[in-house]
Amino acid sequence: MRVLISSSTSFYLSKNAILRARELDALWAFPDHSPLVGEPQHYTSESPDPPDRWDHSYFLPDSVPRHDPILLQVFDEMGDEMAPEEWGTIQCVEVPDDVTYYIGSYLGEWVAEQHRVWHRDSGIEGCSAGEFSVFTKDSTFSPEPS
Repeated sequence: MRVLISSSTSFYLSKNAILRARELDALWAFPDHSPLVGEPQHYTSESPDPPDRWDHSYFLPDSVPRHDPILLQVFDEMGDEMAPEEWGTIQCVEVPDDVTYYIGSYLGEWVAEQHRVWHRDSGIEGCSAGEFSVFTKDSTFSPEPS
């Protein structure tokens, strides 16, 4: 399956990418669907720091699978214009369909197969040592109840 990752440490979309996703009826791109309460997380000239730089940056919620069909369609149509210039690029990687994967980031995002992790603070054997977005090929975005 195709999975999208960012060359930045977070996955940001351009305003045009959000508008295209809305044209395609992506639930995650509309402000009235949780977790997008109000407008998607973005920065405007009224934001405290730094103004003007973030005018067209939208943060993709962690609950959106990176193999979402509409997300992939927007990527196919827009390519490099899908991400705001100041937030790097969005790239596509191939992951086997039967893999449960998660997205992590350190100097850019990466995809890893789900596995067990032990950490001094986990308290439970096999418990994840951090916050990750975990997806399977059957994962879809669904708004959280209000």
